Amino acid sequence: MEPQQPKPFPFNTCEIRGDIVDQPYSASINIVSCIILLYLLSLAKHIEIQFFILSLFIFQAYHAYSHLFWNENEHSLVHVYTIHASSYLIVIALITALSFISGNAPNIPIIFAAILLDFYILLNYIGTVYNAISGIHIWVVVLLTGLWNVKLPTVVKQLLPILLLLFLVIIGLFFNEKYNCDAMMNAYPFPYHTAIELCGLVISALFAYIFLLLEKEKGLHKN
Repeated sequence: MEPQQPKPFPFNTCEIRGDIVDQPYSASINIVSCIILLYLLSLAKHIEIQFFILSLFIFQAYHAYSHLFWNENEHSLVHVYTIHASSYLIVIALITALSFISGNAPNIPIIFAAILLDFYILLNYIGTVYNAISGIHIWVVVLLTGLWNVKLPTVVKQLLPILLLLFLVIIGLFFNEKYNCDAMMNAYPFPYHTAIELCGLVISALFAYIFLLLEKEKGLHKN
């Protein structure tokens, strides 16, 4: 008998399944994140920045849906592929926003190489953690190559390292959940996955806010 494959996202997350909706605690945090992003979206003045913040909202909205309503097949990769596709929408929107801010596109050959690696990881599905790391890696590559020659305002210089640090923190939380979930649940049943969702909420809000600041700075220079 072949060993059963490990369950993919969201079936492997460290939160007990609820009665009415599947994972109410994680879903609630994602919904709050969506509300914050809608507010930040209302502050954006240019379509390129609006598109970027909207892409973050779509990602978080489907993320919330994934925790609310599971697929009947707990080994299905539908949620994995759909949420990963929404992460590519963020990549496109991020390139668009950075091109607007800097006047030049980010380094496309480096981004293309990162995408090829991500495709390999996704299609071979070696685990949720590695999918998440690969997706975050593309965002960071696009962000850094896009802002490399941009004169950043002081506030953004202070916030950007925090954003990058939060990416490392959320990766650490993913690994903790992967290797310690059973032990943590046996010690005390708690929706531990909410730690990842709270970190994700801060990341998405900070990501959007940084681009609102860059948009404002571009407007000042234009005037």
